[in-house]
Amino acid sequence: MKKNKTILLISLIIPFLTIFFGSYVIVSPLQHSLGFPVKFISYIGKNPPKYIFQLFFPENLKQISFEVGNYIISVVIIYLSIKLLFFITNRLYRTKRLD
Repeated sequence: MKKNKTILLISLIIPFLTIFFGSYVIVSPLQHSLGFPVKFISYIGKNPPKYIFQLFFPENLKQISFEVGNYIISVVIIYLSIKLLFFITNRLYRTKRLD
């Protein structure tokens, strides 16, 4: 049970960390999006901040759109990917141990 909670916590943190390592994706001339694997933060305006961390400055907060549904989808995708990775590594370890 503790393993699942740890995986969930990691899955909640990874999407937020990816916005600082990615670059803007231009959706339209006035909308730029961030996030991985699904874009969940949008900056609505002509010129997005040069540095990603400036998105969270008070003058830019009014121009941010946080899409909760897309964030939840990102968390689920990452959670399932980590679970699949653990499943595959456990299977490989068991088969090597039995040989």
